Amino acid sequence: MKTIFRVIDYIIKSRASYPANDIINWVDKLDMNGLSQEPFTFIGDDQKHREIQSDQEKWFAIKTKALEKNGVYEECIELCEKALLNISKFHYSNDIWFK
Repeated sequence: MKTIFRVIDYIIKSRASYPANDIINWVDKLDMNGLSQEPFTFIGDDQKHREIQSDQEKWFAIKTKALEKNGVYEECIELCEKALLNISKFHYSNDIWFK
């Protein structure tokens, strides 16, 4: 799972244009229902508590942005609505994106 997210991050950073089809192919290898809904918490180098998005929130964000770039608006909207129902705490303004 983490490997797939790393591959997706690499694909996004290494291409001049947004590779929506490649991203969708990779993100579809993950079962959204099997991903953690718990945000990841840790203590940073500055000794402050930090929290980042759950794997499920990341999946929704990646998939919906790729669908939007591909013009697959109906599926994008459906997944955004599902994300708003399933995720209790949002990060990186994902709640604004999903709305």
